[in-house]
Amino acid sequence: MPFVKVTFSSHFKRANVYTDRTCMLRCKGCSYKLETSQQRAYLGAEKVKEVLSALNLKRVHFLGGEPALDPDLSEIARFAHEELGAYTKLGHSTACVLPPEHIDAATVSLKAFDDQLHRNYTGFSNRSILENIRLMHKLGIRLDLSSVFIPEYIDLAEIERIARFVASLDPQIPYHIIGYMHVPGTP
Repeated sequence: MPFVKVTFSSHFKRANVYTDRTCMLRCKGCSYKLETSQQRAYLGAEKVKEVLSALNLKRVHFLGGEPALDPDLSEIARFAHEELGAYTKLGHSTACVLPPEHIDAATVSLKAFDDQLHRNYTGFSNRSILENIRLMHKLGIRLDLSSVFIPEYIDLAEIERIARFVASLDPQIPYHIIGYMHVPGTP
């Protein structure tokens, strides 16, 4: 699962390093399904580091699918953090796997708190995901979480369960509720 693109905002001094959107989960409403498949040129770790070195940046965000699955993430995060002095963040994470060292923050999309509902929506249990979120918080990784509100599915009661879970870790952790956008071909 290699990186495919680097973008840069000079205003925010932030580079975004994108994966090819590989993810362990199989969410029924995944918006990545909207994108047609296309041939991608993959960037190796050395090329990503070369691009980042040429930028006047303060932050590096890793995006797309689950960036923590990329075998080069550890090396690139260490480089950005130690050699460039950048703040590093997983801009997208499912928390299916723990991020490597040198990640300062993570935005985690928690699909459901109820394990059976999570399995139904994603095809996977959330037990290790919830434990990884707890561990990330304990390790000092700055977290913010989000969930998609899906009427009559991931509904108010489920959103409240997730909010209670987040608050049990730390009531200062931001929690964002995202509006549902229908993905064609999904129930």
